[in-house]
Parts: sequence; structure tokens; C-alpha cells
Amino acid sequence: MALTKLPKNAIGTGAVDASKIEDGTIQNAELAGSLTGTQLASTLDLSSKTITLPNVSVTSAQLANSTIANAKLSNSTITVRGTSRSLGDSFSIGVDVDWQSVITADGSTGTTGSAGLGYFINTTSAAHTFTLPASATRGDTIGIIDYAGTFASNKLTINRNGHNIQGVANNSLIGTNRASLVLVYVDSTKGWLFYEQNNAADLQVNSFITATGGTVTTSGNFKIHSFTGDGCFAVSTLGLGPAGGPSNVDYLVVAGGGGGYVAGGGAGGFRLGAVCAPMPALAVPGGLTITATTYPITVGAGGAGGEGPFSAPAR
Repeated sequence: MALTKLPKNAIGTGAVDASKIEDGTIQNAELAGSLTGTQLASTLDLSSKTITLPNVSVTSAQLANSTIANAKLSNSTITVRGTSRSLGDSFSIGVDVDWQSVITADGSTGTTGSAGLGYFINTTSAAHTFTLPASATRGDTIGIIDYAGTFASNKLTINRNGHNIQGVANNSLIGTNRASLVLVYVDSTKGWLFYEQNNAADLQVNSFITATGGTVTTSGNFKIHSFTGDGCFAVSTLGLGPAGGPSNVDYLVVAGGGGGYVAGGGAGGFRLGAVCAPMPALAVPGGLTITATTYPITVGAGGAGGEGPFSAPAR
């Protein structure tokens, strides 16, 4: 009987090479167990052959370090602020805001900011007011840059819009050329904090008292509230400028004459208290210390006239 199969121990290790095996003669059924590395040639040509691997997961322990290049991955990049970055690249993230087109101040139109955005503001022609969002959540971020280097001549006012800035219920006035800053909202106590700032100097320098009431006129850096009848002087924000301190206002009271007889009436008068403006000789120094509250203003009526002591002559 012809010998069709050899027992395992009939073939020595390395005794059978590729030249002794006809192509396609060894099938899976002819293999018992598994082949070890010593039973295989150092190089196997498996081109045009199908290899079935065990249905098991490949763990990180089975991969040598640095053996898979980025090009072999189906997703080898990440997108950061609209820019595709390859895995392994080094780059600086910087401030996490989306910078907008330049805003040119016209002296009348303000800007209301939104969280996550950055603003280049050009105050070459006029000052500008930047209003913070009405609502804010912890971590909200806003960036501002002096586009033309003109904040010193045409200042930028940051309107707090009901929130604190640096823990104070005051607006900020930025008056340094080339100033740049980033505000981050934290909570209702501290409000918006200046997270990053460059060339911004005192971030609340020369902020003025904000108030309503009466007829309001402006003279230089001063606002004048005139009352000719009863009303309210409502202070919402205290100033921070060096002139006059944070909580002083000047006042001027002009009184009409009192009631009198036919022959004449009482003289009028005035009272002045000044700490900000130059004081005339009759001024009462010191001004009036105020807080952020509402002050009622009462304007009294003049005295009524009366008949004289002598009756008119008879005719």
C-alpha cells in the first residue's frame, strides 16, 4: 500500500523546504495544531493568498510602540477653530474666542458683545461703548483689542449691563493705546474678571458717576442735572476718577424771594457746595457724598404776597 501520509516524527525540523512541496498541496485539514516560528522560513511569500486570523481583538500590549503612523489611521487630524491639525502637531491655542471683523466707532452706535467672540475696535474717529451681555454663564469669554491704537484719545467704555466687573458695580473706561484684554465671567459676586490684559493700565480709570433725573446737560467732563420741580436724582454707578473722588457731587441751590407786602418781598439766595469744580468765594466746600441710590428732590414754592399795612386812599 502506498504511503500517503507521514507521521509527525518522520520529518525532521527544516527537512522539508519549498522545493519539495507542490504548490497548493497543503490544506488546513493537513495541519494539526499550529506551526511555530522554527518550522517556518524566515520570509514567507503570501501574496495573492488569503490569510484568516483568529477572531480576537488586538490589544495595545500586542502593538509595538510607534508602529502605526498617522497615515494609517482613518482619522488622523483634528479641527481647532476651523483649522485642520495633524495628530502630533504642536500649536498654541491662545484665547478661546472667535475674532470678528473690525468695528469702527462712529460716536453714536454702540456694540453689544456675545460670549465666545473677540472684537477689534477702531476708535480713530470717536469714542465707543461696548456693552457686556445681559445674561452670562461661568466661563463665558469675551476679547477686546484696540485696533488702531487710539483708546487714549477716544476711550472705550465697557458697560457692565447689570453685572459686576472685577467685583464692583462700575463700568470700565479703557484709555490706553494698544490695550488688549479678555474678560471671563465667574459668578454674580465678582461678575466679569479681566483674565488677560496687555497695556491696559488701570482698567477702571476715569469712570464717571452714572445717574438720571432732571434736565441733563454736559459741560466737558461734567454732567449737570437741573431740577425746576420735584423729582428724583437716581445714582446707578459711582465714579472712579481722581477728580472729585468716587462718591462726591457738586450742588447748587438757588432760592426765590419770600412773600412780602406791597412795598416789597424778601430777598432770594443760593447755596453752593463744590469739590470737583473750581469754587467761588461764597462756595461751601466739600460737595455732597453720595451712594448708588435714589435721592428725592423737592423744589418748594415761593411765599405768597400780602396786603400792605396802609389802606389805599379814598377817592
